[in-house]
Amino acid sequence: MRTAAAIFIFCAASWLAGKPTEEAQKPEEKPFYLVARPELRNPYFRQSVVLMLPATRLPLVVGIIVNKPTRIPLLQIFPQIPGLKAKSKKAYFGGPVGIHVPIILFRSPRVPKLATRLFGDICMSVDSSLMERVLKNSRNGQELQLFLGRAQWSPEQLQDELRGGAWYPIRADSNLIFTRNPQSLWRTLLSRARPGTLIEYGFPFGFAPRVAHTLIFMYAPIGDFW
Repeated sequence: MRTAAAIFIFCAASWLAGKPTEEAQKPEEKPFYLVARPELRNPYFRQSVVLMLPATRLPLVVGIIVNKPTRIPLLQIFPQIPGLKAKSKKAYFGGPVGIHVPIILFRSPRVPKLATRLFGDICMSVDSSLMERVLKNSRNGQELQLFLGRAQWSPEQLQDELRGGAWYPIRADSNLIFTRNPQSLWRTLLSRARPGTLIEYGFPFGFAPRVAHTLIFMYAPIGDFW
């Protein structure tokens, strides 16, 4: 299990940190959310808003839940940063996969080394040294968020969920990623889920519907977060 976990962490970090910036900024790749429909009762995804990440060459579809703050203070994750003692900011639950791999999203006019631009001025990184620098240099009110874990599907899985009516795909508003009222974000976007606002999600690569994709999932115990 330790070997499998180590391989999984390496692959996850390589995927998130190693995606070329120019690929993430292709004009045809526009950000969007998956908004859970009220019928979705999965405890991890119930009333979730998932920011979908740009496609890679891997047969995976990945996103980050952006509306579920945890009780875990950032100081608990980065105790070596004294400046966090005076801040009450909490980590967010990004998804049930790879909860041991923190992901940071932040605004920056330029893309720092070891980060990837997602869209606009929103950058992402899984590099711990960069996370420390961003958190040390953060000012009050700066827009940044640390997530524990991510959501992850095979294309077939997500296609089945979309066909089954589990999600509303809606064009993303970058301002909502750092909302001060994350608990209200799901209802806000659900109220916008009208026929004119929904988008058709086209999978970024082909796949055979009957081919099984082998994935290693490491799920988060729900009670550890809320």
